[in-house]
Amino acid sequence: MGNEKPPDIRDPNYFEAKDGKVCPSCNGTGKYVPPGAKREAVCQKCKGKGWII
Repeated sequence: MGNEKPPDIRDPNYFEAKDGKVCPSCNGTGKYVPPGAKREAVCQKCKGKGWII
């Protein structure tokens, strides 16, 4: 019990400036509403991450 590693709490989708730039299609949200649609969809350009390399 005393030698357990703490869980990795870093969110893999968290945007950091060194990782890339904000996705221009979804403005960093990872989701967007297509024209004529009623619900959000995962951004295809950044695949839901919110940033592109």
